[in-house]
Amino acid sequence: MPSSIVVLRHLRSVTLGLFLGLPTVTSAQSRKGDRPAMDHVTETTLARSAAPSAVSAGARVWFWTGSRYVIGDSGTSAVNCYVGRPWVPSIEPHCFDAEGSGTIMAIQMRRQQLYAQGMSEADVEKDVAREIAAGRLRLPRVPAVTYMMSASQDLVTGGGSGVGAWQPHLMIYFPNLTNAGTGLPGFVPEVGFVENPGTPFSAVVIPMKAFVPVRK
Repeated sequence: MPSSIVVLRHLRSVTLGLFLGLPTVTSAQSRKGDRPAMDHVTETTLARSAAPSAVSAGARVWFWTGSRYVIGDSGTSAVNCYVGRPWVPSIEPHCFDAEGSGTIMAIQMRRQQLYAQGMSEADVEKDVAREIAAGRLRLPRVPAVTYMMSASQDLVTGGGSGVGAWQPHLMIYFPNLTNAGTGLPGFVPEVGFVENPGTPFSAVVIPMKAFVPVRK
């Protein structure tokens, strides 16, 4: 594992901000701080809205307790859905495939738990690096997919800039992807871009045509 992983920051996404001309960070957006638990109906609805029902209907759903994630619905498939909040005001419904569930989702959940404890971003990344080195967390060995298609997503970039719902998209994670390596010159609106290029947490971001509505 490269030593640089210790200082890597999980950005959402500086590249996106540069291409879309996003606003600057505001004081209301913080990594550290309380993330109150939602009622279970709301959280389940939001989590499953990350993907079309053909994907999410039988998924396992995770609930945020205010300090950690617990299983709220055991589901019947290999898909796992949850509502991530890497920033205190953000709402990021995800549905991960099997490989993504065992890798990126677990890492993202760990980060959120540590942010909720008041840890700095640098210390969180050091913790994640240690957990990966110890084998308690791992990076994808094959492409790992997450669906981010909820009409109720409220995203914040890695620099702290709010982008709201932006647009529905898939993310396909695999370590050390680059735009050039995937044939992209950068952000291509019809295709997407590589987030966190050249890092262990790189992912191809692929825009989709339509949001998934949130239905109770």
